[in-house]
Amino acid sequence: MARTWPGGDASTRIANQSVSWANSDLAATEKLIDLGSPDAVSRQPSPGLLVIVRNPSTETDLAGEVRVRYDDGGTTRYATLGTFTATRANGDGQAFLIDGGLLAAGGQVSLKNAAQVGGSGAFSARVVVYAF
Repeated sequence: MARTWPGGDASTRIANQSVSWANSDLAATEKLIDLGSPDAVSRQPSPGLLVIVRNPSTETDLAGEVRVRYDDGGTTRYATLGTFTATRANGDGQAFLIDGGLLAAGGQVSLKNAAQVGGSGAFSARVVVYAF
């Protein structure tokens, strides 16, 4: 039985969106991409994730984290599953394998610019995530 993912498709793509930084954004400005979760009756986790980031900025690398959402006594928290760095000016993108997958609660990708964005340095990064 094929698994389906909210916001994704049967090919296990669970995120596909752009996030943008404005001119003069301070360093460590965080952008979040919500990840879907398995929507099958069995609620099986995925064993791994492939995160692809296209960072066209010529000014800053992007520090990335994949986080798993969980319930901590009624409080929703996000635990770090893996980290990566998408280097600047990678117009074709970079791929990162994250060992371990999402539980039924889903998760998120966090991206932060490593340096302040210049006065005319606004840019958008593209993020695509596959579960396998």
